[in-house]
Amino acid sequence: MDRQTKEERGHRAATWVAAIVGLSLTFALGGCTAITPETVKARESAGATRHYDRPSPDLYSASVAAVDIVRAQSNYWNRLEIVERDPAKGTLVAEQHLDSAVIPGVGTSDAIGIFVRDVPPGESDVTVVVLGSDQLPGSAGTSASSLPTASSVVFPAIDQALESIPVTPRTAAVVPAPSARAARAAPAPVVPAAGQATVLDRVYDTLRAGGSWRPLIRESRADGTEELRVGSWASLADAGDGRVLVKVRQGASATDAARLALELSQAGFAIVVESEAETHHKR
Repeated sequence: MDRQTKEERGHRAATWVAAIVGLSLTFALGGCTAITPETVKARESAGATRHYDRPSPDLYSASVAAVDIVRAQSNYWNRLEIVERDPAKGTLVAEQHLDSAVIPGVGTSDAIGIFVRDVPPGESDVTVVVLGSDQLPGSAGTSASSLPTASSVVFPAIDQALESIPVTPRTAAVVPAPSARAARAAPAPVVPAAGQATVLDRVYDTLRAGGSWRPLIRESRADGTEELRVGSWASLADAGDGRVLVKVRQGASATDAARLALELSQAGFAIVVESEAETHHKR
């Protein structure tokens, strides 16, 4: 009877442990905050903001440099990588992904978004949003996560970077108005309809979903063009007619370049590959 009682107790204990683990996994996997550039940008209003007596180009350059400073100086944020930057909109998003040492295939993701807004004349507001996949949901959770990290980590890094950035003159350069003839000759820029995904939108989503191409950086330029960069060895641009131009730097791994082109081709993209040497030769 004692033996049966011990077996029953052991079985019940195992059942309780399994139930607790199951609930923990459900909470960790089902109740987490999704970490994407879009999520970070949507939480801008819940971030921590600081005013700077410097023009917005200076603050944006300092924000880019601050990501490197944070990664080098912080024990926690040492895997931070820029995944999207848009100087024209003053937006910068960096992410890091940490694998769990307890449960293989499960980990946490974190992101820092920096938003630089011009405040005439020649000043800036900088908002920092900090998101973690395990933080409390909603704006209140974002504010609670953003304020301490912004004040103790991000803003000090921006201040440090500003020390080495020359001050942009506050007087804006006067650009002469184009002549009527030049205005008529200039082609109208092609702007995708609202909600319509571009070729680079789909390429970016495909490579992010794959998870093996990091750091993956998306950059929008002031002239309206965009580029994706895979590490420091490849860049991707819209080649027109639905094609994707993959430029591979000289000295890059031929195996990596072939694997990238194959993955995009299998996803349905038409790929044009150029090496850096070929590009210089054409010029």
